[in-house]
Amino acid sequence: MLKNTDTPIKQKIESASNVSDIFEHAHECIARIDRQGNYLSVNADYAEVYGYQPEDMMGMCWEETIHQDDIGSAESACKEMTKLGRSEVNLRGIRKNSTVFYHHAVMVKGLENDKSPVSHYCFIQDITDQTLEERKRFKEIEFKYQKFQHLIELQPECFKQIGKDGGLIYMNAAGLAMIEADSLQQVKGLCIYDLIAKEHRENFKSLNQRVFAGETVVLEFEIVGLKGNQRWMETHARPVKDSSGYVIEHLAVTRDITDRKKIELSLKEREQQFSTLINDIDAIVWEVSLPDFRFTFVSAPAKKILGYPIEDWYQENFWLDNIHPDDRDSAYQYIAAQTEHGKDHQFEYRMLAADDSIVWIKDLVHVVNGVSGTPDRLRGVMFNMTHQKETEEAFKKLKNV
Repeated sequence: MLKNTDTPIKQKIESASNVSDIFEHAHECIARIDRQGNYLSVNADYAEVYGYQPEDMMGMCWEETIHQDDIGSAESACKEMTKLGRSEVNLRGIRKNSTVFYHHAVMVKGLENDKSPVSHYCFIQDITDQTLEERKRFKEIEFKYQKFQHLIELQPECFKQIGKDGGLIYMNAAGLAMIEADSLQQVKGLCIYDLIAKEHRENFKSLNQRVFAGETVVLEFEIVGLKGNQRWMETHARPVKDSSGYVIEHLAVTRDITDRKKIELSLKEREQQFSTLINDIDAIVWEVSLPDFRFTFVSAPAKKILGYPIEDWYQENFWLDNIHPDDRDSAYQYIAAQTEHGKDHQFEYRMLAADDSIVWIKDLVHVVNGVSGTPDRLRGVMFNMTHQKETEEAFKKLKNV
């Protein structure tokens, strides 16, 4: 940056007996310009930057040394200098050989003296290398940004930027298709909350508030497109901060999970149907892990048939402890032997109910092998055979009468 030039320096320049000596010994490129915009004098360094000899520039209009497209900027700087006494501006200069260079100009107003022909002084510094390097970096950044923007546009997920008030700043092509918009212009600035299904709107507003508070948030919600179609979405949202750490926008990657939600709903319905089915059967559907014979699943009718709370069945050794003492050893030995050979089987035994009554059980057992090929669990169904056994016993007694 050029040094500031104050009134004492201007007085020294204008009152010196030999102005050209001061110009020639200055360490900066200096020119004096008259009230008509013509050069009164320039030092050697100033002339050299433009490719002239100092005498060649005497009487030349300053506009001849400025790129045509920058004359407006130079005139604005002159007006500012006239008003404030000083101004700075970056301009493109035109050398004698018509080549273009970049320079930083400082304009300082001349003394308020009708006898002085000087309008202002101009100090310049060649910044061509610096400017070209900055332009090169800018082009590189612009190229990377355009490449990134192109990649975003090709993504199947929705990329969007949202403001603090919920206004849509940007959305890629995939996102526009999801909300059924024809173009970004159609929805830019639209409050994104209006596209969220009513039952999910407050959750999404809360998400946006949390993002602007600095959190990264994941949310599943439904949207209603501009044409009325509904979709389930999963968004991963995070804050974007400026150099001072202030959150300036909400950036999100959002996926259409409608198909996944349909599968989840279908599975849930099937689970409910299966649960209803097994709980409506007047029998105990069960599963145990091996080798501990500990229950991992027991259907609801277990409480009706044996009277124990379902949670009791999951305790260690529940099955063995509640088999009738006279059947315990034989029942265990049989099921263990059949399981060891990987054979499905069925057998009958007695269990003690919660009220100490005896319940006859017919157990149908399926052996399930693990990844190693050996049994790692059993699944089965216990039927209450007590009434049948009592009927058979009564029939035998009748026959013996």
